[in-house]
Amino acid sequence: MNEIKTMKALINLWDPIQLLYTGCPEDEYDTYIDFIVKKISSNNPDEIAEIIYSVFSKHWGTMFKHCKKKCYYLAQIYLCIQEDGCKVYTILEKMIKLWDPIGFSNLNYSVINYTEVINSFLVNMQNNVLTSEITYSIFKEIYGDDFKFSIAECEGFIEVLYLKRRFI
Repeated sequence: MNEIKTMKALINLWDPIQLLYTGCPEDEYDTYIDFIVKKISSNNPDEIAEIIYSVFSKHWGTMFKHCKKKCYYLAQIYLCIQEDGCKVYTILEKMIKLWDPIGFSNLNYSVINYTEVINSFLVNMQNNVLTSEITYSIFKEIYGDDFKFSIAECEGFIEVLYLKRRFI
């Protein structure tokens, strides 16, 4: 059950076909999520990424325009949340790569800016004040107009972070 909840939060955050972004219900990916979780038989992120990639590319064809690299990030986050020793910093780093809120792959932001985002999250999480509004303001303050997501879209980011709350 925890595996399905984790995978659902991650896939809804990623929204690989942009179904939730266009107003579809939050359970839109549930059939695929159940199938993916049932197929996972190892803790190998490459194998999990391949399962995710094959499910979405098979069922959505050309509408699924993501590379295997994004599926690999999702697999890493999934495994990190499931294991006991994984730290929130690691999850944050992988989540930002998955969500790609400003197109990191297309921009040359420095490691300092990247670290600044993660540190801002950690401070707010330790103070128990991390909300979708604060998430939005952290990204907006650091990345300005390059950050295109809304406060509502930041809610999924928070949901995934709090799946791993016990390590804060």
